[in-house]
Parts: sequence; structure tokens; C-alpha cells
Amino acid sequence: MEGTVKELLFNPTVGRIVTAVVAILIVITVSRFAQRSLGRIVKDVDTRYRARKFVNFLGYFIAFLAVTVVFSDKLGGLTVAFGVAGAGIAFALQEVIASVAGWAAISPSSGTRSRCR
Repeated sequence: MEGTVKELLFNPTVGRIVTAVVAILIVITVSRFAQRSLGRIVKDVDTRYRARKFVNFLGYFIAFLAVTVVFSDKLGGLTVAFGVAGAGIAFALQEVIASVAGWAAISPSSGTRSRCR
């Protein structure tokens, strides 16, 4: 039992998960503190709403970035998989994409419609 606990504690993946969770908790704490501070600083309701939304989005982005940095060496195969999947989808949909592009080229635009009476 003791060997299993030691093996689990010294596992690098567990350390990375703990690091990612701590980073996310720090980002959440800072984001909530910033949102509450904006309530005191910004008096206009619309501007305050937009600023809080921006801080919230920025918090999500920084948390995603932190998790990406922690697991960066494990993401090499994932980028290759996304590239291959994207190429496969583009190849499979090439006729559909060409049809949509042709339709857009021959359809009349809204500014050049002629009125026939």
C-alpha cells in the first residue's frame, strides 16, 4: 500500500495535473478579484458589464494557456492529428466548398438588384 502511494505521489502526470489545477485556481481567484474591483472603479452599468465580460474571457484564455503550457510536451501528437483530420475534411468536402463558392459568385448581391416592373 505504501509503495503504491509513493509511486502515485512521484508520478510526473499527477504532478502536472496538480500544477494545472493550482494554476486554474489562481487564475479564477485573480479574475474574481478583478471583477469585484471593477464594480467599485467603473460606475457606468454598460461599461462595467463589458469590462467584467472581458475579464471573464481573459481568465478563461489564461487558464487554457496555463494548461497548454503544463502539458505542452504531450500536445505534439494532437496537433498532427488535427492537421490530418482537417486535410481529410477539406478533401471530403471539396465539391461542397466549390459549389458554395460558385453559388456565391453567380448570386446577385443586395446592392445591384434590378427592379423590374
